[in-house]
Amino acid sequence: MKPLGDWHFNDLALYAKGWYERKDLVEDMKHIFEMIYGYSPENKHELVRMMFQVLDRLHDHLEPGDRYWWTSFVSLDDQITRNICIYNEDRDEAIIHTVLSILMEMDASVLCMKKPVYSKKMYFRKGPGLCASHEDVRKSRTVTYKQMNEDASRFFDK
Repeated sequence: MKPLGDWHFNDLALYAKGWYERKDLVEDMKHIFEMIYGYSPENKHELVRMMFQVLDRLHDHLEPGDRYWWTSFVSLDDQITRNICIYNEDRDEAIIHTVLSILMEMDASVLCMKKPVYSKKMYFRKGPGLCASHEDVRKSRTVTYKQMNEDASRFFDK
């Protein structure tokens, strides 16, 4: 896979991979898109439209063999239906979970992820980090923003 050169959804990818603490899915997504675009979607339908735009941007940048989730609407729809059953939520929230799971499964080097910078001004605090190969980052119990940023640096600056 080739890296995405002008990818600007870094915060969305960080959230999907667990680098931001999860609170409420819809509110979290509103904050992320406010960080990206400077405005927050008014409702779930607009949020879903924006999530599909993320998939569209990914589709434009990935090689045909790397678009396994896009080549078949049936498989994408099956995943959405599965998320409706798993999370017991409406279709809009299931679509959001599906897009997040696609981002979570993608390699960080392809997404050209940059390390998160935690501060008091940010809505998000450090999440557990979902990289199983970096147990030291997942197990650390950070309290201060400095420690959170050091954990992120240990992982991203390797």
